[in-house]
Amino acid sequence: MSKFYNTIGLTGKELRDAVIRSGTQQEVVLSYFRIMGEASPSQVWGDAFDEATPLTSVRRQITGLTLDGYLEKTNDKIEGLYGLDEHIWRLAQ
Repeated sequence: MSKFYNTIGLTGKELRDAVIRSGTQQEVVLSYFRIMGEASPSQVWGDAFDEATPLTSVRRQITGLTLDGYLEKTNDKIEGLYGLDEHIWRLAQ
């Protein structure tokens, strides 16, 4: 289930470590939705991660989980981290 998009050309140990971290992030995100039911990317980031994890990484994991059929995007929105509306996701029905 791990999704890592190697857009920066990592190799060897760096690539392996990034893939492992990516899987861990994905597991945290999916677990969060299993507990909370629905949330925005900013809510997941603020509740489940620290500043060392970029918000874009959480968004990427949500996208991957959506493409894999675990999550679905709703039409509902909430104000996000930067004052702009962002969609709410939930476990796929």
